[in-house]
Amino acid sequence: MSHTDPKDLFEKFIRNQCSEAEIAALLHFFEDPAQEEVLRHLLDEQLAKEPAPGMLNGIDLDQKEKIILAHLQPALPPASTSSKPIRKLWPAIAAAAAAVVFVVAAGLYLHTQRRLESPIFPGGSMARLTLYNGKIILLDSSKSGQVIKEDNITIGKTKTGQLVFDLSTVQEEAARTGYNTITTPAGGQYQVVLQDGTQVWLNAASSIRFPAAFSSASRVVELQGEAYFEVAKISNTKGRIPFFVKSAGQEVEVLGTHFDVDSYSDEPFTKTTLLEGSVSVKAAGQQRIIKPGEQSRLKSGVLNVLAVNAEDEIAWKNGNFQFNEADIQTVMRAISRWYNVTVVFEGPPTQETFGGTISRSKNLREVLNSLEETGAVKFLIDGRTVKVTQ
Repeated sequence: MSHTDPKDLFEKFIRNQCSEAEIAALLHFFEDPAQEEVLRHLLDEQLAKEPAPGMLNGIDLDQKEKIILAHLQPALPPASTSSKPIRKLWPAIAAAAAAVVFVVAAGLYLHTQRRLESPIFPGGSMARLTLYNGKIILLDSSKSGQVIKEDNITIGKTKTGQLVFDLSTVQEEAARTGYNTITTPAGGQYQVVLQDGTQVWLNAASSIRFPAAFSSASRVVELQGEAYFEVAKISNTKGRIPFFVKSAGQEVEVLGTHFDVDSYSDEPFTKTTLLEGSVSVKAAGQQRIIKPGEQSRLKSGVLNVLAVNAEDEIAWKNGNFQFNEADIQTVMRAISRWYNVTVVFEGPPTQETFGGTISRSKNLREVLNSLEETGAVKFLIDGRTVKVTQ
C-alpha cells in the first residue's frame, strides 16, 4: 500500500480488477482499526453512486470469498475456519448493493474478530483460603455446609455463599502466631463472616489476612485491594473491643460500623468510605475522623476528607459498576479486575470522562458496547487482551 492510494485500489476492487495480491494488500491496510473511518468514507461514496460497468456482482462472490477467507485464515481460531458462517453474509450484502461488496471484504476483516471472539463472562464467587497451618482450600468449588474441620477450627459455607469461621475453641496462642488469608483472583469476589461476627465482602483481586483467633484486647486484619466491612460490636470487661484494618500505609479503627476500604496498588488514592457509624483513619502521622457520607483519601502521605455518595462507592458489592466523571484509565482498571483481562491502550487515551451505572453481570462485550455508545472510545478483544483506541 506504500505506493498505491487506498482509494484507487478500492475503486479497482469494486470494478473487479484487483489481483489476489492487491486484495490481500487492501485487507491488510484496513485491518488497522485506525483506518475504519477511511473505509466508512469510501463506502459512503460508493453507496451514493450508480453501479458502473464491471462492478462486482453476486456471480463473483464465491471466488472473492475464497480470496478473503485465505487472507483471514491465519487470524481465525480453528473452530471458525469454515467458510459457511461467512457465506451466509454474502446474499444480504449483495442484495443491499452489489457496489459495496467491499463491506464484506474489508469490513469483514475489521469486524471478524468481534463476531468470532469468544465471550468473556463476568467474575463470580471464588477465592482461595490459606489456613495458618499452610493448608489451601479453593472456596469456589466447595459446597454448602461444612468445608473443613481441623485443629479446633470449623469453617462452613452457607447457602448464600458466606464463609463462616467457628474458632471458639482455638487457644490464645493461635491468635498470636497463626494467620489465615482469603484471596480473590481477578474475576472473583467473596463474602466471609469472621469468628467475631464481622462480615467482609472482598472485591476482585483482593486479600484479607486475619488471626486464626482474635485476641481479647483487639481485632486486627490486613487488607490488600478492596473490601466492605460490617463490623460486629463486641465488648470485654473493659468496654468495646476495637477493630483495626491496616492497608496501604493507613490504619482504620472502628468499634462497630459499616465502611469500605479501597487500597488497590494501581489506584491513585487509598480510599475509606463510611456508610454507618464513625471511624478514625490514621496515616503518616495524621488522623481524621470521618462521618457517614464522607471519604478519606490518602495520596503521597497526605490525608484528606471529602463528601461522597457512599452508596456509589460500594456499587460493586451490589453488582454494579458505578462511574462518576471517571477517566477511561479508571474505568478500564475496574473492568480489568472483574473480567480478568489485560488492557492495552493503542495511542493516547481519550480525555473524555464517563458516568453511569453498568451491571457487573453482563459479559465483557456488552459492557464495552455501552462505553462505545458514547462515541469517545472503541475496543477490540484479542483473547484476554482488550485493545483501546479513540
